[in-house]
Amino acid sequence: MFAAYSLYVDSNISIGNFVFNNCNGINTAYVDVTSLANAGNAFRDMTGMNYIFTLNVSGAVAQDTFINNTRLRMILIPDTVTTISSRAFGWAVNVTYIQIPFLGKQNHDAYQGAVNDYSTSLGYIFGADYTYQGSDSTYNNKNISSYGNQIVNWNNGAWTTYGPKTFVLVITQDKYIDYFTNSFMAGCTELYFSDELISIGQESFGDCPNIKKISYYDNTTKKIHQVDDYVCQFGPKVTSISYHAFILCTSIKYVYIPNNVISLGEDVFGRSNIETLVTPFIGETRNSTGFNGTFGRMFCLNRSNWVFNVHDETRCNTFYFYYANTNDYVYIPKKLTTVIVTDDNSIADYAFNGIYQLKNIVIASGSPEKNDVGYKDLDSIVCSNGKKITEMVSVVMTTEESKNAAGSGPTISIGEYAFNGCTGISEMYIPYSVTTVGTYAFANMTNLTKVVSNSSAVADYMFYNDAKLKDVSIDKVTKISNYMFYGCSSLIAINKTIEGENIFNSQVTSIGNYAFYNCGLYNYPVDSDRYSTCNITSIGDFAFYNCDNLSTTYETTKVLTTDTTFVAGTKYYVLNGDKYELASVNAGDAVAENTYYVDTTTKTVHQYVLNLPYKLISLGDSAFENCDNLAEVHFAPTTYQITTSTTVDEVTTTTTEDVTVSFGEKVFYNCDSLKVVDLR
Repeated sequence: MFAAYSLYVDSNISIGNFVFNNCNGINTAYVDVTSLANAGNAFRDMTGMNYIFTLNVSGAVAQDTFINNTRLRMILIPDTVTTISSRAFGWAVNVTYIQIPFLGKQNHDAYQGAVNDYSTSLGYIFGADYTYQGSDSTYNNKNISSYGNQIVNWNNGAWTTYGPKTFVLVITQDKYIDYFTNSFMAGCTELYFSDELISIGQESFGDCPNIKKISYYDNTTKKIHQVDDYVCQFGPKVTSISYHAFILCTSIKYVYIPNNVISLGEDVFGRSNIETLVTPFIGETRNSTGFNGTFGRMFCLNRSNWVFNVHDETRCNTFYFYYANTNDYVYIPKKLTTVIVTDDNSIADYAFNGIYQLKNIVIASGSPEKNDVGYKDLDSIVCSNGKKITEMVSVVMTTEESKNAAGSGPTISIGEYAFNGCTGISEMYIPYSVTTVGTYAFANMTNLTKVVSNSSAVADYMFYNDAKLKDVSIDKVTKISNYMFYGCSSLIAINKTIEGENIFNSQVTSIGNYAFYNCGLYNYPVDSDRYSTCNITSIGDFAFYNCDNLSTTYETTKVLTTDTTFVAGTKYYVLNGDKYELASVNAGDAVAENTYYVDTTTKTVHQYVLNLPYKLISLGDSAFENCDNLAEVHFAPTTYQITTSTTVDEVTTTTTEDVTVSFGEKVFYNCDSLKVVDLR
């Protein structure tokens, strides 16, 4: 027994034109036929129709087959359909769910961008051309506000689409989405591509402000891959996303681009409200350079093509980008705070230069292993979507890769000025896989407070003028480069490594010019019991200039409190105003309250005594100039000899000579508290 108000069409029935036209009492149709190629207007003007199930249709769906079914709620087109003619679902403005094998007239695999007309758009099946409107009073003088979203097609106004007001779109088969498919898409709230999708064309889904979910349809399970609201997550085979593809998709907040993508178009997410972006690379492709290698390229706007209005200004921060020409600007979404790069081995020069709003940037390829300190630090960062950064990191190095020799994993280079001026960032994590860092890479990050690096890469001006930087953990470095920590006025010390090692005791062999210039709180880096064995051979010009807090840390078995007494053979320093001076005390005397600089947590005593490394052979000009609190300097140089061999006419001559220790000019100039200098 058939249900009331239903239409059943058996598979052995051939349907012609206008067969069920104006059958307004039917609300559900089960169409089991194999062909609708000759069914033009067959289900036209069935104004009571809610659902149409086309179960076994293959081949073509004729023009105007389901036109003017204004109450239709669901469109399900099986994958066996190969062609859908224009206006097949014209005026179906109340559809809420569309599942269709392809957009527009036919599967885009057939031309892959070779056809650039209205037939590539989903709006093609909802459209009504002006000629048709004028010749049929049914479609003339419609009340547009009652019939959904009117969109005049880009092709010289030859087509007008009246798209559904609010709907979910599922595309099951298309591998290639061509440009300008966004006609009628203003009402789309959820978008699901085929998991076979390879390429998304230019402006395909631009100006679709109501899309709040983008994911993919799994052809194996025949289900959509569910994501949370405001999330965009592309499928496993997408390799290319063209320019303006998702411009003005203002409801999307969290974008996840998989590592299979190899090309991203300019302004691909322009003028959006993105808060978190996970991307395999920065710029156009992996290893892109110049402007094409910058983060801003994804949000670049060319004024000759688009009008930037007041609504955009409320969403975006404006930057005139270093590599941009006179017509190009970068409009970064104001709410974008987190960027995770999962698979790029080259962060280009100026990649993030001056983008001050970003708070978290993670180069996830080569992240520390889960048991390492660095990973635990990353795990503490929660993004705006409530997820931890480590929950979104797709590439995590193994323990062996993160600790063993170079070459065991992917290598990453970071260009000049890559993060210069990123003042919104407070923490930076640099994995072992980073092997090259350009000058000023992390300079002028004035709110950076913490750096964790397991990389051997250093560069001149690396952390230049990072005034709030105070928590630094670095490992595997053999030198402190020129100007590396210049102006880091909050820096007190370099933390010990995961293994508990002070890098200055064994790893570091040289400290460059101006390395710690104006680091007023910095402690002398070499431990008190290691200056005789550490490998530092050179300290550059102005290396510790104006480091007023320069002192040596001594471990003690007792915390100095008022109930302790002075110990014979130990030097003590008393605070006089804002300076520490050598105190004249007697063994056995009680320690006065609040007199001595004591760290009761680590049970250490800081004394303003400088013991120069015994292996030091070069001390630059003004190396310790203006170190106001420095009280004593001691140096007992190791006797060095250099042996050189020269061969002339197969005769080898060996020469041995002593190495002379070189002190530059004004090494201790203006060290007002200096009272003891012992150089012998």
